[in-house]
Amino acid sequence: MNIKKVGLGGLFAGLILIIVNVLAQLLLAERAQREMYAVIPDAAERLAIGAAALSAGIFMKIVIGIILAWLYAALRPRFGSGVRTAAIVTLIVWVLGGIFSSDLMFLGMMSGLTYFTIEVFQLLGLIFGTLVCAWIYTK
Repeated sequence: MNIKKVGLGGLFAGLILIIVNVLAQLLLAERAQREMYAVIPDAAERLAIGAAALSAGIFMKIVIGIILAWLYAALRPRFGSGVRTAAIVTLIVWVLGGIFSSDLMFLGMMSGLTYFTIEVFQLLGLIFGTLVCAWIYTK
C-alpha cells in the first residue's frame, strides 16, 4: 500500500466532500433548521455553529476522504483497480454513514425527504471523492 498516495487521495477526496457538503448546506440548511426547530424550539441557542464546529466538520471530511483512499488501496488487490472497486468502497462508506446519520430522521428532527436529499448529496460526494482516490492511486 502506497501511504503517500493514500494520504494525497484522501486529502483530495476530503476537499471534494467539503465542497459537496457546503453545496448541500446552501440548498438544505433552511429546511433542515425549520424541521429541527419544530422539535427543539431553542435549537438555535444549543446548536450555534462556530469556528470549533466548522473546524471539526472540515477535519472529519478529510478523515472520511483518507478512509475512502485507504479502503480503495486495501480492496484494490482483491477487486482490481478502477471504477468497480471505487463503487464498492463508495457503497460501504455510504451505507455505514447513512446508518449513523439516520438518528436525526428517526428522532423526528428531520423529515424523510430532507434525510433522503442529504444522503443523495453524500453519495455524490463519495462517488466523486472515491473516483479521485482511484485516479490518484493508479497514477
